[in-house]
Amino acid sequence: MIKKRAQIALFAIIAIVIIAGVGAYIYIQNAEKLKTEGEAAGIANSVKENLDSCAKNSAEAAVLIISAQGGYILPEDSFRYINFDVAYWYDKGRNLSPSKTAVENEISDAACILMYGCIYEDVSVYNITRGACAASTTLNPDYAMVEINYPLTLKVLDKATIFSEFSVKVNTLLGKAILAAGEIAGEQARHPGSMCITCIADTGQKYNMLVDSGASNDTYLFSMIDTSGASAKQYELKFAMRIS
Repeated sequence: MIKKRAQIALFAIIAIVIIAGVGAYIYIQNAEKLKTEGEAAGIANSVKENLDSCAKNSAEAAVLIISAQGGYILPEDSFRYINFDVAYWYDKGRNLSPSKTAVENEISDAACILMYGCIYEDVSVYNITRGACAASTTLNPDYAMVEINYPLTLKVLDKATIFSEFSVKVNTLLGKAILAAGEIAGEQARHPGSMCITCIADTGQKYNMLVDSGASNDTYLFSMIDTSGASAKQYELKFAMRIS
């Protein structure tokens, strides 16, 4: 079951990276012409532009996926919502809320998974070798900084060009949303017998975020929504709580 769910999550990520890979595909169609004209520098610039674009798309998609699933690529204890598995942050007396560092690590792993789809090895029109991807993420109150180290070597006309460092700033209040959601889960753990609706609303107001909620049987699904207009995209942190 775990293997099947992992495959489903991976397929979802691959579907997203197809969008990021469109630029690379267009480049491949024109690479042969550039190579025959001897424009090695032009080919390198085109690859760099596509990689920068893919890094941006990968980082943004990683934040979206992790936000939608409660801070995880593949939550172990989760509630199925549409096409996502939303992590339980509180489950029948247990406070399961992740640390900010844990969420940062999940974003980094997701960004590397997405980056792997940007370049295809053994393409006949150019020669690219790649190393292992490593990323680090820092969640600030109003943005995320995703640093991706993905060493790639391009060889055109016997000239080698190396690309490795990609830095992406994602406008999101996820860092602040994690603090707010963690307080909600912690308050529920201290008072497991009932849910304090006013406390949840007060926490949202404290962090200047809208807290939306819905219920399904014994599970409550929450969304921490940025209403400040700081994000170009609506990054909602979703998390679930099971009371009894």
